[in-house]
This record gives sequence, structure tokens and C-alpha cells, in this order.
Amino acid sequence: TLIWAIGNSIWEVKLNGEIIWNHQIPDKYGLGTGIHHDILYMGEDKFLLTVSNNELSTIEDIIILYDASTSSVLKEWDLNDSVPKTDYFIGTDGRAQTFNDWFHVNAIEYKEEDNSILVSGQRSGVVKLSWDNELIWFLTDKERFQNESMELTNKILFNQYDEIITWGQHNIRFDDTNKVYYLFDNGLGRNYENTNKYSRGVKFKINEADLSYNIIETYGEDYDEYHSPIISGIDFNDNGSVLTLFGSIGYQLDYTNNKDWLGSVWKNPQPDYG
Repeated sequence: TLIWAIGNSIWEVKLNGEIIWNHQIPDKYGLGTGIHHDILYMGEDKFLLTVSNNELSTIEDIIILYDASTSSVLKEWDLNDSVPKTDYFIGTDGRAQTFNDWFHVNAIEYKEEDNSILVSGQRSGVVKLSWDNELIWFLTDKERFQNESMELTNKILFNQYDEIITWGQHNIRFDDTNKVYYLFDNGLGRNYENTNKYSRGVKFKINEADLSYNIIETYGEDYDEYHSPIISGIDFNDNGSVLTLFGSIGYQLDYTNNKDWLGSVWKNPQPDYG
């Protein structure tokens, strides 16, 4: 079966289109942007959903645990309470930054070993949050948070080569068997410039003892024609194979600064592939 979501509804359907069930989350979370970007089945009719809270002035910065069997929200993670804001990389003003979309959740993952969640925010980085919404670590660029407290900057993961992999990134994944992570590094505004325009899948490992990360393998640097500034994704299987999805090769988004990065949007002429 397939499980999918749109608006405030979650559906399970057979491959032939036959509907098995449909549930609707409360309007508090389902109106406006609704369920967006990602949905994670937790078993026993429970789902982690990326949503907005319509009582807030911000969007796409809420995670809820929804129980379809009782049509109830069991838990809410408000990223406004756990993740610091910044507009150093992608600001909250201008054409694409309406409604104060400061974090822009685009993926969620669950780590059963310590009951935590991983949340990717296109405009900020990847955070690891406890079940009680405490910030454990932050995969991002220290430069974006240079004016923050030492308590926060000490939670930012570091790489010995100062290589950043969170340039508009998507689709954080965790391989529980091999204890490695996967991420799609879009390369939007890489190094705060309009150069080095390539996208890549990244396989990396995190040492939580010293809050460091080590890049194991990447794919995509040699294929700048597949540069995908937004969308895109990555996944893996038990055989060790990786699927890297260059999902927006028709886009031409030129980074100028954190307030002006849209450019002409579409490549002209359109590429004859994809």
C-alpha cells in the first residue's frame, strides 16, 4: 500500500487506487500549508507529520505525532522553542520568504536508539531534537550563527576540513544498521556565492561524543549539469545501494545574497533531459 498526505488528510491506498482509509488532522495544523514535505509512519497507526500551527505567525516549523486510530495529536514539537533563528543564509523577507518561513522543514527522520528526531530545514540546517524538544546538535554553518551564545555554538557540529553540507539541503536519512547518515546537499548559494554550482548526495558519520562529523562519500560534484538548487532527495537500501535524486535540474536559481536568490527561476532554454 501507499501512505500519502495532502492538505489536512492522510490516506492509505492500494496500488490499484482503492482507498483503504482516510484520516483528517485538526484544522489547527491542517489549514494553510497543511501537511507538507514529509510523513513518517511510526507503526501502530501513528505518524510524525511536518505541519504548521495556524495559531502562529510562522509556517512549516511544527512537527506533530498523530494517532490515526484515535484521531488525536499526541505530541507537538514547536521549532520556534528549540531552534535559533537566522536569516544569514536565506532571509525571511522578499519574494520567496513570505509568511516568515524561517526554517522551512523539508524532511524528518526518527532515531529509535535514543528516541530522538532529525529535522531538516532548507534555510537553516539539520537539527537533532530530543523527544522533549531539546536541541541536541545542529548540522549547519557556524557563520550563520556567529552572534549566538556559546551554549548554542557549542552544539553546532564541526568538520575538520570546514566542509559544509547544508546548502539548502533536503532529505536527512539515518541508516540504523551501519550508523551513518545520508543527506542531499543541493548546493544553493554554496559558500554564499553563485559559484561551485553542483549538487550531491552525501554519506557521513557523526561522533556525538565530540560533536564532529566526517564525510565518508559523496556523489554529484562531477555533474554540474545536474545542479538542483531546490527539492531533490536521497535514500538507501539494505544492500548498500544509494538512490540520489537530482530533482530540480530545470531550475536556475542564482544566489546573490540572503535577500535575493531567486534569479530567473527556470533555465532558458529548457534542458533537453529530465
